[in-house]
Amino acid sequence: MTGAALRVGYLSASPRIRTLPDADADVVGPRAHVVGLIDALRAEGHVVEPFVLGDRRRLRGGATRPLDETGRASRLRRLAVDIVRLGLRPVSARCARRDLRGHVDVVYERVALFQELGRGWQTRGVPWVVETNALLAEEAQRERGALALVRTAWWLERRTYRRADLVVAVSEPLRDLLVARAGVPASRVLVVPNGVDVDRFPVTTGARPGPLVVGFVGFVIARQGLDELLEAVAAARAEDVDVQAVVVGDGPDRARLEARAVELGLAGLVRFTGQAPWEQVPAHLAGFSVGYSGQRGVAGLTMYHSPLKIYEYLASGLPVIASAHPDAVATLAASGAGWTFDPGNVLQLTALLRAVAALTPREREEAGRRGREHVEAHHTWRARARQVVEALQERGLVPR
Repeated sequence: MTGAALRVGYLSASPRIRTLPDADADVVGPRAHVVGLIDALRAEGHVVEPFVLGDRRRLRGGATRPLDETGRASRLRRLAVDIVRLGLRPVSARCARRDLRGHVDVVYERVALFQELGRGWQTRGVPWVVETNALLAEEAQRERGALALVRTAWWLERRTYRRADLVVAVSEPLRDLLVARAGVPASRVLVVPNGVDVDRFPVTTGARPGPLVVGFVGFVIARQGLDELLEAVAAARAEDVDVQAVVVGDGPDRARLEARAVELGLAGLVRFTGQAPWEQVPAHLAGFSVGYSGQRGVAGLTMYHSPLKIYEYLASGLPVIASAHPDAVATLAASGAGWTFDPGNVLQLTALLRAVAALTPREREEAGRRGREHVEAHHTWRARARQVVEALQERGLVPR
């Protein structure tokens, strides 16, 4: 631990993010982030008092239905969900104040649509940190058509970023967007990529013979680049490359992708398992030869995410094939544990599948070993927690 132990109020006002294992498919990643950071802060010797709205069944209400489902129903339904979330603002704020009655040195809030819990503590002199993984209002509207009150959502989100004492962004492209689009001073934005709990991912992969099995774990939606993966697998197999794919997860594009796999002649060669319980993910990873993360930007936006899956693949001893966004390029270059292709470029991805399939199982295993060592040294949640605390200390927001 660096410096004095802190009392941290951790705030999450999203009605759908839960810390329990039965999270919906599209919020498994956020759950891992919340649990990972809370556990890491505690492991570093800090006291964490959490308020997670999604864990309180009486407050979640209709706003917990999947945004892609509610968003595509009708404008009236979208408006109803938005009003419910606006109505949660004072209710969740009261509950958070009641749960965090004692003194805290800092409040750390994961930003949520229409919500702003930490401001009340800030007005009483407590530093307020806001963490963001996306431009939420814009992404919800462009990717899922899930908002009716778009301007209201973006105005509230932008105001939250501007008010916070420190904004934690998961990538440099997201930091740049916060500066350019939300007007947040660059000096108040700290880039902290996602991380991983390495103890949760034992190295179970080995130098197995047989086909190259390219595996994906995550929310099955267009921006994950799974269309490109199917196209590349089909193209590689047409060149007699022995490659297969496994997609672990669920989402709005799963049925379409399953049909597309059949159209491409990949029936039986691309397997869709559906959503796996959180605790079963390591077992699925053990059946992969290489992990896949093909994310691309949505509706013309820069790809600004920090995919958890890259760190989880590496923690499991898997080499990685990823689209060439800054987080992936930096991590895979430093670790020597993977390869990147231009987002959406099927020709490059096909060439990578051909090259990785040509490696010996031992060569792939060695790349995975380097990846595991790299994340252990640099990308654990404890390392991320230390980075945040040290930034708060350097800015004089908490005692050293």
